[in-house]
Amino acid sequence: MYFALWGTIWEVTMQKNFRILTLLLALLLLATLSSKGQTDPGTADTLRVDSVTAFISGMGIVPVHFYNDEPLFGLEMTLRHSGVGIKIDSFSFVGGRVEAVSIKNRLISDDSTIITISVLESSGNIPVGSGLLGELFLSYDGTVSPQVAQIDSFTWSPEVLEYSTWFIQPSLAQHKPIFRKGYLNLAENPPSFDSLWVTDGDGAAGQPMAVDIHLFNERDVRDVSVALTWRTGRLTFDSLSFTGMRSSPAQSKFVQYSNVLHQFLTQLTFGESTPLEPGTGLLLKAWFTVDPSTPDTTIEIDTAAFAGVQQTVLILTAVDGNREVVPIYHKGTMQISVATDVNDGEDVLPHSFTLGQNYPNPFNPTTHIEFALPRASDVRLDIYDITGRLVRRLVDQPMEAGNHRVEFDGRSSSGVQIATGVYFYRLQAGDYKAARKMLLMK
Repeated sequence: MYFALWGTIWEVTMQKNFRILTLLLALLLLATLSSKGQTDPGTADTLRVDSVTAFISGMGIVPVHFYNDEPLFGLEMTLRHSGVGIKIDSFSFVGGRVEAVSIKNRLISDDSTIITISVLESSGNIPVGSGLLGELFLSYDGTVSPQVAQIDSFTWSPEVLEYSTWFIQPSLAQHKPIFRKGYLNLAENPPSFDSLWVTDGDGAAGQPMAVDIHLFNERDVRDVSVALTWRTGRLTFDSLSFTGMRSSPAQSKFVQYSNVLHQFLTQLTFGESTPLEPGTGLLLKAWFTVDPSTPDTTIEIDTAAFAGVQQTVLILTAVDGNREVVPIYHKGTMQISVATDVNDGEDVLPHSFTLGQNYPNPFNPTTHIEFALPRASDVRLDIYDITGRLVRRLVDQPMEAGNHRVEFDGRSSSGVQIATGVYFYRLQAGDYKAARKMLLMK
């Protein structure tokens, strides 16, 4: 029976008939399983949708990543966006971990707001690992309004079958992975000339703060230099993040800073044969710590020649004569507020369990992990490597309700400095479980 079903599935796959394929798969699963598993028996697997900024004149491309600590037979993922005037065009597996998997299908709702993708590996298993699943493509016309569209997991039944989000084990048992929703930030079109700008943001006294730096370039760029200043001692520069941004492919990344001059400089070399192609988006992220004594104030992030010498500049490729171009700069404004005092009589306890992104990220060698507990809980915070091996247990004790911060010094439980690479940190507080990825870069 099963071999006959698989033969039919292969024929249907060649015809790319998603609904019939899914129905046959459902019959196979029903014939094998008495019930669906609800949780992963080991470390929780994860599906994560990135948050990206796109512009009205372009197309939204949102990466989706997944992590599995056990081999998988396949997976099903259903996403829905909350945007107005935005349509799901397709989902691409190119460059992802399952690009070579034998059976892959997509089903998009009639209103183009929901997509289900299915992946089945008939010749083996999807191995343990972490990385790109694929990219979600969203489109819109020039009349759409700027907005932030949430991309979340969803369950729907367009016909007799129900589609949701599952990981399928080799035994054909299913479990739900941890899901991290993402966002498409649809923004007004940037200026028509090469431009660098800082997104307005906010921060709190005594807390870390991220500053997003965007670049629009019309032509291939070989080298990028970014020199910025904040002209106040209220901010202390900590680090720059490049992972997952337009600067990530650069062959070399040089960073120099002075908290005395209130300036930093980064120089990115892409190369003549692998330039930064024309486009727009987040170039890099700067991390600062706000001085605890800072009152409610506004701080501007402006451009200035670093140490009076190196300015913000783009160097084009030989095709454009290796010309230097000074992009139009649009400064950003950071609104700093004073954190609420714990004795002011207000309820300052968090309303839900949360696990924040480590800061800074990437890190070398120290980073901080923040989490919130709405009630007292038994807490366990672990660090894993990309294979799922436990590297170190940072916390294993009861903790009071509130916001907590733990430092990780980049060392294993045996005190050895860990190597450059991707790691995961996982929080368990009572019944709450969550995990996030971090990058150690030396």
